[in-house]
Amino acid sequence: MRKKALDWYSVIYLLVSWGAIRFLLFGLHGMKQWPDMLAFAGAVAVALGLAFRLTGLSRCASVGYFVSFLIGYLLRRKGTDPGGGATDSLWIVWTVSYVVIILLGLLADLKRKKKR
Repeated sequence: MRKKALDWYSVIYLLVSWGAIRFLLFGLHGMKQWPDMLAFAGAVAVALGLAFRLTGLSRCASVGYFVSFLIGYLLRRKGTDPGGGATDSLWIVWTVSYVVIILLGLLADLKRKKKR
């Protein structure tokens, strides 16, 4: 019973992370729609993890949202395109690192289930 309650913390942590990044840290990234899109993808991963008892997937999807944002922020590159417009690679690094973290959680679950 206690383990199921712990799994539901993934939902809460994802919501808190989304709120912090989307609203509190808006000045760092300036994106309105992309944090929502990634949070939705994370919510789908958390829901699948809870439905199929893949705790690694649900936990990595929830914690990975904030961790991948930090990775993206630290590794971002700002520049200008040939037309003089501003470019920023934060969204690309954030997305790729988030997908990698989610896949690592899924692989950990599959490996654990294969052991059994």
